[in-house]
Amino acid sequence: MNKLMLAFVLAALPMKIVAMGANDARGSSELRHDITSSHGKSTKIGRLGDLAKVNKTVAIIVNDTTHFTPSLIDVKAGDTVLFVVKNTGKFSHEMVIGSMSELRAHAALMQKGPNVEHTQPNMITLNPGQQRNVVWQFIQSGKTDFACLIDWHLKFGTLGEIQVD
Repeated sequence: MNKLMLAFVLAALPMKIVAMGANDARGSSELRHDITSSHGKSTKIGRLGDLAKVNKTVAIIVNDTTHFTPSLIDVKAGDTVLFVVKNTGKFSHEMVIGSMSELRAHAALMQKGPNVEHTQPNMITLNPGQQRNVVWQFIQSGKTDFACLIDWHLKFGTLGEIQVD
C-alpha cells in the first residue's frame, strides 16, 4: 500500500469507527458523520418533526448553479414542515439546516472528510436526480439557515434562510 493511501485510510479510520452501525432508511452503511450532538436532533430554533403533524410542505430545488429555489422560506413558530428537496443537477448536493456558525463549522469538517454522508434528521445528501425529505418542527421565532456543505458550495452561495415568525 502506498504511503498516500495509507495516510488516507488512517485519517478516515476514526470517522469510520464512530459511524459503524449507522444506517439510514435506505439501509446503506456508507461512511457517515454527525456534526455535534446539538446540531442533529434539535437546534435552538427547531427539532425533528413528526410526519403525522406536518402542516406545511415546501418544495426545494438544488442544482449545479449552486442555488436553492426558493432560498428564502417563511414559516410560523410551531409549524412542522415537510421539505421536499430535489437535486436537478449532475453533481451531489445536500441540505443541512442550522445556524450559520454551525454550517460554517460543519463545512470545515466536510473539507476533511468530503465523502461522508449525513445521518442526522436535519441533514440530507442527494445524488443527481434524487429527491429526499426532511421533516422539521420550528419551535420558536427567529432565523435559521440551510446550506449545501459539499466541497465549496457554501462559499459559492448554495444557502438559504428560514424566517420563523
